[in-house]
Amino acid sequence: MNNDHHSRNDVLVGIDNIVDAIEKFIDESKTAYDVCADSSIPSFIVKNGIMKKFFEFKKKNGRIRYITEVTTWNIDYCKQIMKAAHVRHLEGLKAVFRVNEAECHYNIVLDEP
Repeated sequence: MNNDHHSRNDVLVGIDNIVDAIEKFIDESKTAYDVCADSSIPSFIVKNGIMKKFFEFKKKNGRIRYITEVTTWNIDYCKQIMKAAHVRHLEGLKAVFRVNEAECHYNIVLDEP
């Protein structure tokens, strides 16, 4: 049996490392970047400068699809994301993952006491 895919788990600690990993993933996307993220992530995307990468990718004719739970708390952030991505609402979402032509990344957020 030929197993051509590779799986690895990385533990990223710190906002800068997480932002770098997301930006690298966008840079490695060719034509499509799809995101499924809980309602807290749109503010993270906007506040941490990742929107710049969204606009760069869109300029290269890349397509971004962004699924999240749109709430009264995050709607302004979602509107900003809509300038570069197709945004869709999914109620009760409790996940964070992103997909491009070659990879799938997922996040697990651990709260420390």
